[in-house]
Amino acid sequence: MNPPKLNSNVSSRNPLALARGGGQNELRMRGYNVDVGNVKQRFVDKSSGSKLTKHLEIDFVANLGSRRICIQSAFQMPNAEKIKQEKASLLAIKDSF
Repeated sequence: MNPPKLNSNVSSRNPLALARGGGQNELRMRGYNVDVGNVKQRFVDKSSGSKLTKHLEIDFVANLGSRRICIQSAFQMPNAEKIKQEKASLLAIKDSF
């Protein structure tokens, strides 16, 4: 088995980038294929009535055989709005995972 590739774009000054790089490397060491996920969230703008689509990112989508793990990471979640923002991509997933 090949060793996992280290994320060389990680800045030592950015704690979230370090955590994400470490999390990605840990999952790869355990045999998972790791990708970034994207999910569409459709909604109606309350002021205009227009139908809009927002693309949300899932930090890690780790696959090992039929097992899939979706992980969202944040350095800080100081308020309810940030918590809602971080949960939105996971809650928008429309499959059995």
